[in-house]
Amino acid sequence: MQLNKKVTVDNFGANIILKQAGIQFDAGYSENNGKDFFETKQVPKFIHHCGYALTSLFKCIQSEIHLSDPELNIIQKTIQGTISCLPRDDPILLPLIKANMNVLNSTNMNNKKLGTITTCITSSPMVITECRTGAHPSHVRFPGQTPPNAKRINKIVTVDTKIPDWHSTGSYAVAGETITIKCSPQVASSKLISVRIGCHSDQLHNCSGDLKRAPDICTTTLIERVETTLSNAFGGLIYIDVHHHHDQHPLGTIHFELKNIVQAAYFILDKTTLSEWQSTLKNDNIAPWSEFQSRNAIITVPYSYAKTIKDPTSVLRTWDKGIDLCAELCGKSDARHRPMRYVPDVQISCGYMHSGYPIMCHMDQCESDQLLNVKNLISNWGLWHETGHNHQNDAWTPEGTVEVTVNLFTIYVIWTFEGNNWSQMKNRLLYKQGMEHHRREFFKSPNFEHWKDEPFVGLWLYVELIEGFGFEPFKKVFRDYLRLSGVDLPKSNQQKRDEWAMRFSRQVGRNICPLFSIWHVPISQHVNKQLSDLPDWSPAV
Repeated sequence: MQLNKKVTVDNFGANIILKQAGIQFDAGYSENNGKDFFETKQVPKFIHHCGYALTSLFKCIQSEIHLSDPELNIIQKTIQGTISCLPRDDPILLPLIKANMNVLNSTNMNNKKLGTITTCITSSPMVITECRTGAHPSHVRFPGQTPPNAKRINKIVTVDTKIPDWHSTGSYAVAGETITIKCSPQVASSKLISVRIGCHSDQLHNCSGDLKRAPDICTTTLIERVETTLSNAFGGLIYIDVHHHHDQHPLGTIHFELKNIVQAAYFILDKTTLSEWQSTLKNDNIAPWSEFQSRNAIITVPYSYAKTIKDPTSVLRTWDKGIDLCAELCGKSDARHRPMRYVPDVQISCGYMHSGYPIMCHMDQCESDQLLNVKNLISNWGLWHETGHNHQNDAWTPEGTVEVTVNLFTIYVIWTFEGNNWSQMKNRLLYKQGMEHHRREFFKSPNFEHWKDEPFVGLWLYVELIEGFGFEPFKKVFRDYLRLSGVDLPKSNQQKRDEWAMRFSRQVGRNICPLFSIWHVPISQHVNKQLSDLPDWSPAV
């Protein structure tokens, strides 16, 4: 499921086979909590069974029993995990939930834990469909209400199917209201197009503690008929989703008619005029979310933030330049197959930000004017860090360096934007990012495990290569990797370290193995021997 977007918990083969036994896989994954194994520290309680968890929850809501906070934590995790992969034709738990909707709706939301668990259940797409609940009450909190006087309209949108994945439409589905999508018979029969409501695609079923929004607030439907209807209990921006990753697509340019939608503010660089944008900003009866699109990026923000941006031209060109710099460093063409997406959310599935499609961040990036302010954007470590992740190559990223080699992109983008001032960049790394502190701590007891565990220790090795040779050797070596066929790519972590040391050394005409020794990073002896014709290099002390 993580590698194939067409596979869901509903159509995953193992789930279809195993559902009769009450066993299902969800879309998440588990990490080992011991050394190369999964350690069970607790004997499961009866409330680890979702049926018992639900009945206990219902009794607690009705004050028939008392549940401790640890017990409620177990119940929350059990129900969230089960709800996320419950079969649509489940004959046991769904009827149980449906029969107790009045109990769930009577939950005292002042009790945060009970409110969180109740929201997890009542906001589940299957529960919403089964119980026909319409708009979910929590949509008011997030993603927000559509203004009551917002006009419902119909519109035609055009989609170039050579571009894969989400196509923005500048349209919004109101929470709980049904929209209609009409297309040609050719499009319907192709089964290559979906319609999506909502861009906040992180699912929070595996998050513990209080939830700031419902765990799953997006809806996606495959277009199989000339007329498709769907709704979303939370509302959201509407996208046409094209399923392919190739240069050519048999459908070409296609058209859709969207019915019963609300207009969203949508600025497209070099297409939307400033007068058109200014006219949009005068409308307060508009969707609560907006988008800004350039050649390389699509930035989704609340309309309350969008309407403060009088002229997005400069910041969108800055986004294009920054993403081009990432492509330039890793050796790829700046002609990408789709724009990158950036979406702020009130809560995300992991971390402060994370990479992917879309790149997700928190709402503070809007509140502090980071996404659409040139001055703030050019020095935003987090946004360029996550953009870098989307350009990383596993072949030159051995174990312990996922959060290290990514910062080559962060450094390159910020350094370029700030006028190629390495002294200024180095000062930022040493003190703002804490590299000097981590270096001192490392050399108190230097070892390879410590080097792998602390990204700002690992980054020192690469920073010293930048100081010694600049960025050009990195660009050339990265391009060399792109030319390698699958069988020639290094597989093991040791092979990846060896290959990097070999290729970079040959590129700069110096043996950099001594640098690896300084940082206690193992390089195979045969690499040192093969580089014996080159003079040794290590950074000046």
